[in-house]
Amino acid sequence: MLTRRAELNAFAAFIDQAARILVGFVVTPLLVRYLGVVDFGIWQIVQKMSLQIAVFDGRSAETLKWIVANEQSDDDEYKKRRAVGAAIVVSLLFLPLLLVVNAAWFWAAPSYIGVEGSKYDLVRLSAMIMLANTFFVMIFSIPEAILRGVNRGYKQIGVLASILIIGGVLNVCVAYLGYGVVGVAMVQIVVSSLTIITYFVVVRRHVSWAGIATPAFSDVRRMFGKAKWFTLWAFINVGIYAGDVILLGYFVSSDVVSKYVLTFYAANIITAAILTAVSSALPGLGGLVGNGEL
Repeated sequence: MLTRRAELNAFAAFIDQAARILVGFVVTPLLVRYLGVVDFGIWQIVQKMSLQIAVFDGRSAETLKWIVANEQSDDDEYKKRRAVGAAIVVSLLFLPLLLVVNAAWFWAAPSYIGVEGSKYDLVRLSAMIMLANTFFVMIFSIPEAILRGVNRGYKQIGVLASILIIGGVLNVCVAYLGYGVVGVAMVQIVVSSLTIITYFVVVRRHVSWAGIATPAFSDVRRMFGKAKWFTLWAFINVGIYAGDVILLGYFVSSDVVSKYVLTFYAANIITAAILTAVSSALPGLGGLVGNGEL
C-alpha cells in the first residue's frame, strides 16, 4: 500500500510539474515582454533571494513531514497532533531570525541589485510583499507536511496544477496592465492563499487525526533538534538551485540576469522535474523504514 501511494504521489508530482513547465514556457517570454528586460531581471533576483531567505523559518514543516512519514503506522493520534503543535512552536522560535534577515535584505536590496534611484521603492516594496508571501507559505506548509507525511499528496492531483495555471494567467495580466514587478509579487500572495485553502480542505477531508495539540517540552526539543539540520540543508539546497541568479544579481546588471534565466530555463526545468518526483516518492520510503520493512 505504501509503495502504491508512492507511485501515485510521483504521478501527481509529474502532473504538477508538467503544468509548471507549460506555464513557465508560455508566461516567461510574455513577462519579459511586458515587464521589460531590466524589470524581469529584478523580479528574478527578488524572487530567488526570497526563496533563499525563507529557509530561516526553521523548516519545521519539513521536519514534521518526515516525523509523520516515519510514524505512519503509529496509532497515537494525540502524539501526532502534538508534533504539529511542536512544529508551530519551532516556527515561532525562528521568526525573529527570519524577520532580521528580511529586514537586512529590505534595506540592502536596491544597492545589491544595483538599480537606479527611481527603482529603489519598487525593489523594496517587492521585497516586502515577498516577505508577506513567506508567512503565507509558512501557514500552508503545515497542512502540506501532514498530507505528504501520511503519503497522500496524490489527493491533490490536478489541484495544484490548476492553481499554477491561474497564477500564470494572473502574472501575465498584471504585467500587461502595467502593474510591473509589484503586481507580479502580489500574484504570489494570491497563489499562496489559494494553496492554503485547498490544502486545509484536502487535509480535513482525508486525514482524520489532523489538528493541533499543546506539545510537551520534549516534543519541541525533538522538533528543534531536527529542524536546525533541515534548515542548514535547505539553505545549501536553495543556494545550489537559486545561488547563480542571486550572485549574478550582485556582479552584473539585471538585464544580464534576464538573458541568463532565459538561457538556463530548459536545464532548470528538467532538474526541478527530477527533484520533484523523487521528493514526492520519499515519504513512502519513510513509511517503510518506520514500519521496519528494511
